[in-house]
Amino acid sequence: MSRRHAPSLKGRFTGCLLGLLLALPTFAVEPERAALLSLEGKWRGEWRGQNIDNGETRRTPVLLTVEVSEEGDWLIERITTPEAQFSQNIETQPPYRVIQQFVESDYEQDRLLTGFHYVSDDVWTLRFEFTASRQERPVRVQQFWRRLPDTLTRTEEVDYQDDKGQHWLTRQTLTVKRVEDDEAPASP
Repeated sequence: MSRRHAPSLKGRFTGCLLGLLLALPTFAVEPERAALLSLEGKWRGEWRGQNIDNGETRRTPVLLTVEVSEEGDWLIERITTPEAQFSQNIETQPPYRVIQQFVESDYEQDRLLTGFHYVSDDVWTLRFEFTASRQERPVRVQQFWRRLPDTLTRTEEVDYQDDKGQHWLTRQTLTVKRVEDDEAPASP
């Protein structure tokens, strides 16, 4: 007489867990992180900023080079203009810190991801919010990052917290298009 054993509780649990893991898609990266990682490469375009004091708009050509750190936790950006070059690191997961590196010091800012519309790795919109100081006044800042297959636009809007009411002013916009390595010289 053969003796059949019912699977143990541990065996059933292991089987269920294995089944769930096999059912997961192989793409295990969150869409927010995948969107940010899709920025790797070279981009050329223009930075446009408005002087809040006099309303003048300044336009500057920009070369943006984006690399992903070895661990994939940071985007390393080099921004080159005819006048200057600086770097910033952008965290690819919460709290989405930005660390800007200047000659005199580093500046670190945590940002809250408050909106995300994801269509694909090449078509998405992220909205970040944070507080800061601009022109020695407290401001709320919102940044919109919009990506189309070959275009990236970053718009920063500020609302001065010491004003009455909410008045968002566009402070600066970066608009760049992806370029191939042989199209992008070391500096514009």
